[in-house]
Amino acid sequence: MFYFNKMKQEEYDHTIWNHHIEEVVKDIGESSKAYKTMHNKEARNANDTYNRLMIAGIITGPLSGIISAIGSSINYTPITITQIVLGFLSGLFIAILRFGKYDEVSNSNKSAAAKYASLESNIRRQLSLYRKDRFPAVSYLEWTETKYDDLISSAPLLSNHVFEEYSLLAKENNWKIPDQYSDSIDINEDIEGDIESCKKESNFVKVTRSNTMSTLPEINSCSDQMLKYEMKRFMNIK
Repeated sequence: MFYFNKMKQEEYDHTIWNHHIEEVVKDIGESSKAYKTMHNKEARNANDTYNRLMIAGIITGPLSGIISAIGSSINYTPITITQIVLGFLSGLFIAILRFGKYDEVSNSNKSAAAKYASLESNIRRQLSLYRKDRFPAVSYLEWTETKYDDLISSAPLLSNHVFEEYSLLAKENNWKIPDQYSDSIDINEDIEGDIESCKKESNFVKVTRSNTMSTLPEINSCSDQMLKYEMKRFMNIK
């Protein structure tokens, strides 16, 4: 076992960086940057909607009470109707805030953007080094692909207008345009029993993607410290 681990370590220690590996890693970095930008935009949109609805609810609630007090003293029919309308709108705004979960959508997208930014920064730092100073090429490529796939499968759904808005901006600036998220995720595993919002097909489970998914990895999972730790475990270096 020791001999096998030593051979495995030597194999990865001697993997050589080349132009093709660098292009693949660079492509992952550019896609991460694109998704980071879109998730930041999605987070801002959700936060703006949340703030507008909150302000509207704060204004219409007390205003309805004030008009109610005035109407009860003068018994004027139009004021009574206004009071009813404002009360209805206040309840409507609160209901939209409660069931729309805009604050959760914003936080989910902020978390996804932070993860993509962490992966992008890690790739940028690695490619800025001389080839001889980088981590072994194949093992680093496998690490980045794994982290990227984990993010793709766990990130919240992006709205069509955010993706289209980014695509137009990317074409103007010659940026990378990644694939749009699918509204479902295929998981290759056997799960027994009924699963809510899942459809089993052969060996795959089709899970509907949510805009508030909370299965994102920790924010520091793509940091340099985590990279070194996972590389050591992967190559059995003590």
